[in-house]
Amino acid sequence: MLPAVKQLFARTLPRLYTPRVKRVSKQLGLHGVFVSLYIKLLTAFTSLGYRFSSDTGILRVGGIEAEFHVDSRIEYDRVTTMIGEEAVLEAFVETVQHDDVVWDIGANVGTYAVVGALAAPDGTVVAFEPHPDNARRIDENAALNDIENVQVERVALGDSDGTAHLHLHGDQSGGGQHSLVDEAEDAVEVDTARGASFVADGGPAPNVLKIDVEGAELGVLDGMPELLATDHCRVLFVEVHHEHGVSNDAVEGRLHAAGFETTAIEERGGTTFLRATKQDAVDTSSPIPVADSSDESAE
Repeated sequence: MLPAVKQLFARTLPRLYTPRVKRVSKQLGLHGVFVSLYIKLLTAFTSLGYRFSSDTGILRVGGIEAEFHVDSRIEYDRVTTMIGEEAVLEAFVETVQHDDVVWDIGANVGTYAVVGALAAPDGTVVAFEPHPDNARRIDENAALNDIENVQVERVALGDSDGTAHLHLHGDQSGGGQHSLVDEAEDAVEVDTARGASFVADGGPAPNVLKIDVEGAELGVLDGMPELLATDHCRVLFVEVHHEHGVSNDAVEGRLHAAGFETTAIEERGGTTFLRATKQDAVDTSSPIPVADSSDESAE
């Protein structure tokens, strides 16, 4: 019951807080108060719900039902609210075809990878996740759903082949702020690769890509322009992290150069969720209104 109430709250309040209401609240100096209250209420729901939760949780989106391990408050939040990404996940599920090759770049604990594998039972999902604990969790979540078409690659995609430091932000399972560009006190050395190099070495070329790499999205795109330009590559979902200095224009410029048209399907705090499609590609997903959601501390 509590997760359902929290999910209703998380969906409804941002839609009531329209751009017009937001402008007025900013003029009155109340926007920060509203955002702070929103985050505190969501955090309270999460903490209370997690206290009484079981070891696993069910995520339902777009006709897909998947089970995930829940060993931290952040993992619980991902299952119960999709951390403000329900519209993106729904569009993702509607886009993936049964035999697609899906790349989940910055896969974290495998939310998109697992859902994508269930949506493409005759296809393959490649989950790129350099953080050792998160990569291990992807395997565990795939096994929990009896999925055998998820291939976990413990590497960070970028614009070069080699190594880099992944800066660690938080130590809870499922934390999604580890970054190659945002420095932190703790870091681990990880392997890096260009997407083009992965395919040249025998990896499957993608039809659908989801990119969530905390400010390194331009490097990911620059590492595979030739893949993006092919008709084989049909759809991308890209999180643009403005807080890391990445602009929509920079990301969209690269996507437009590869023949894609772009649409913003979600806004959350300092992040824009873009969907990019080829003009002649068949995309059966319906247009989704842009929703302006406040960022959550769990992401």
